[in-house]
Amino acid sequence: MGLYSRWKRRQSATTPLGILGSNCKFWIDRALSPVTYGTGTNVQQVDDLSTLTHHAINTTALGTQPTQASAGAVFDFNGTTQFLDVADHADLDFTTALVVGFKITPDVVTGNRCPLAKAPTTGGSWSFQTNSAAMRWHIGTAGSNFGEGGTMTAGAASYFLAIFDGGGAGNSTRMILRHNGSPLTLTFTGTIPNTLAVGTDVLRLGSFVGGAQFFDGKISAAFAANVVPSAGQITSLETYLAAA
Repeated sequence: MGLYSRWKRRQSATTPLGILGSNCKFWIDRALSPVTYGTGTNVQQVDDLSTLTHHAINTTALGTQPTQASAGAVFDFNGTTQFLDVADHADLDFTTALVVGFKITPDVVTGNRCPLAKAPTTGGSWSFQTNSAAMRWHIGTAGSNFGEGGTMTAGAASYFLAIFDGGGAGNSTRMILRHNGSPLTLTFTGTIPNTLAVGTDVLRLGSFVGGAQFFDGKISAAFAANVVPSAGQITSLETYLAAA
């Protein structure tokens, strides 16, 4: 895809940036994001497609990847050492509203593996963790406050849309997790807070910030925004994720 075609697609009303506007604070897409390579096809930097250009970087290289020009190119994580970091920034300090979307194809669904986090292993703002075949969304202290649901299959693509609304009256209205276009009935542990913690941790794709629970599989797209989306925006975001 040429640079002009990428620019036009990025600006489209069907992308996270087009749907959410300036509320979109981070967005990468395996087909649209310009990539800087290290040795061979090792991914060294992925350019953010939001208006803020918070690049995802691993200066030691992420690992052997499909070239970005290849059909179906993805960011492929080996489950042991690979990750991409986005430096902490005030724009990523979400407090009372958050929507996160991502599309993954796990190679392994057993155990605990983290595709995306803005928190260390000891807790912090938010993080996602596979718990065997289910998805667990932590807010605050890891292991204390989370919702869990859904069933993933190794080798099959899954997309998630996670919505935090600090104005919700309880767990089920503060934390909403949707899987492949449908809302999940979550099993909750602890109390979901009405405010997200603001920390200095990086936003990491591929593991917890502390370097544990490495994700084994592929990430096609991910975005984060400081807004509670409308019903129409949810539909549009999920249409985007399904095609990513």
